[in-house]
Amino acid sequence: MEIIDNIKANASDFIQKNSKLTVAIICILVFLSLSAIFILIGTTGNNKTVKKINLPEEVFSKKEEFLPPADIKMTEDYYFSRITEDTWSDEELNRWFSMPDDTNMKALEDANDTLINKITEAAP
Repeated sequence: MEIIDNIKANASDFIQKNSKLTVAIICILVFLSLSAIFILIGTTGNNKTVKKINLPEEVFSKKEEFLPPADIKMTEDYYFSRITEDTWSDEELNRWFSMPDDTNMKALEDANDTLINKITEAAP
């Protein structure tokens, strides 16, 4: 019983010498405990309500045709959907593709070399 008496005596001495610190520590512990309780109640309460409500999974299905935006004038470039071909026509090729020149290829090569060097530097 001497150990328990020594602990009680040391605790009472500490409280008497550091009363402001003791009050601050107790207030912080009470605040943290109450916060933890409220958080646990909030999170477990939401899970119970979700489990009680068994909503069927709703699958999206198109019921109506898509409507174009009201403020935008429709052009031939604006499509709701389009069927893609396996190859481009000559007109599409000229419109959308441009051959890279030597400076672009050199910049790409330098960027790739830098990336490869960074990767291989870390290799043992």
